[in-house]
Amino acid sequence: MHIKYWYLALALTLAMMILLLENGKTLVSAYTPLGIVNLEMARSKSSVRNILNIWSTPNGHNENVDNIKVARQNIYWDFVFIFCYTAFFILSVWHVKSWFHK
Repeated sequence: MHIKYWYLALALTLAMMILLLENGKTLVSAYTPLGIVNLEMARSKSSVRNILNIWSTPNGHNENVDNIKVARQNIYWDFVFIFCYTAFFILSVWHVKSWFHK
């Protein structure tokens, strides 16, 4: 395996982490301290509705931000992130495996 692919996967994974954190900053509130993760891990329809209602309401410092749009973008970017970290983990396993099969 070429180590350059591992470094590429690592760089893409870290870049996606930064993008998701920066993009999702406005989703953090007292009710959603983990931002989009709170929506993704909501256990009931009423929890989802509450989160979406909070994000639909202007909240002082984020009045000009459409948090529903931000959440939608964050979920779309999450699919790219899943691809990146999966590639990183697969390449990591192959790399470590090569240490034992020389």
